[in-house]
Amino acid sequence: MCITHTLRNLEIQANKLTTYFNWAALQVSGNNTKVTSILHKAKATGIYGADPSTQPRAQLKDKIKVQGQYTQFIKFTDPFMYLGIALTMSLDWSHQQKKMTKNLTNKLNNKLNKSYASPFQTNNIINTAIIPSIAYAFPVVPCTPNLLNTWDQKISRSCCCC
Repeated sequence: MCITHTLRNLEIQANKLTTYFNWAALQVSGNNTKVTSILHKAKATGIYGADPSTQPRAQLKDKIKVQGQYTQFIKFTDPFMYLGIALTMSLDWSHQQKKMTKNLTNKLNNKLNKSYASPFQTNNIINTAIIPSIAYAFPVVPCTPNLLNTWDQKISRSCCCC
C-alpha cells in the first residue's frame, strides 16, 4: 500500500515498486495491483463540478503501471481483499462483516450440519476451525455486540453441547 498526496508521487511510488520487484525477481499479479483516490472536500469546494466522483477514475484508470501492467482502478468505497480481509479506503466494515456472516452460515448450515460428524467431532470442528476462522479478522474489524450475539447464537444452535 502506497499512500501519496499527488499523482506524480503515486507514479514515483509505482516506479519504486517496479524497480524492487524487478530486482527481487518477483512477478506482480495485475489482478492484485489496485489504485484508488479520495478527493477530500472536493464536493464542498466544487473544484471538480457537481459530481467529483468521476475525476479520480479519469486521472487514474489506465495511467499507473507496475512492471508494465496497468493497475486496476477501484472506487474508494469498493472492497478489496488484503490478507483475507475485505477492506475499503472509506473503512466501511460492512463488507467484511457480511462476508464473515455468510462464511459462518455456510460452514455451519451447509457443511457441518449436513455432515455425519459425531457430537464430539462437531464441537471439535467448531472450536478448532470455525470460531478461529471468524476470530481471524477481530483485530482489524470492529463488530457490534448485536453482530457478535447473532454469530454466537448461530454457533450455539450447531453446537452439540452435552
